[in-house]
Amino acid sequence: MAANPDSPRIETLYARQFAADLETNRAAQEETITLIASQQKRLEQLKRDEEWLLRMQKSLPTPHQAADTPDAAEGEAPVPQPRQEETGDAPSEQAQPAAKKAAAKKTTAKRTTAKNNEPPLRELVEDILRHHTGEPRMVSEVREELIAAHPDRSPSPQLVRNALEAGVAKGRVERATQQGSVMYTLAKPAASADDKAGAGAEEAEKAAVPA
Repeated sequence: MAANPDSPRIETLYARQFAADLETNRAAQEETITLIASQQKRLEQLKRDEEWLLRMQKSLPTPHQAADTPDAAEGEAPVPQPRQEETGDAPSEQAQPAAKKAAAKKTTAKRTTAKNNEPPLRELVEDILRHHTGEPRMVSEVREELIAAHPDRSPSPQLVRNALEAGVAKGRVERATQQGSVMYTLAKPAASADDKAGAGAEEAEKAAVPA
């Protein structure tokens, strides 16, 4: 039997697989770079906080300095009072930046935790295709629905395409070209062995029934 000239060669299949894996790798790199940049900003903020705390710590008098002051020698060392007690409602100048920094740290921690709990981009695009079973979608359509459903995430069209191609490489998404546009649909799940056995039994029963 002559070989089908239209069947792809093994080299072509490998080339397509490598290209899809390369796009997935690059998408993962972009997400990692974004995460590293976020952590770098937090590290810089922590270093600034450390410098501020060190300055405040150095500004305090040492025990020897306190003992040498005239007030301490006379036993009448005044106890410093917070400024908020003088005004009744205004917080001290030192308390204000400390409170703001504490709030900023909590906000940053919440954002980092929320980002770490977000599902991967590949799962989000597959979920969108799942809501359009049998309806091919373009990259732009998938991206618009993704941003509408997740306003905190705004991936580039290339990242969305990479996620879809990753699904194609894993057999979870099907790609087709319609009127020059690349369309994507969610792949149909393969029938299980039990389903195939049940279908075969039904066909056998129908064949056994006399006409």
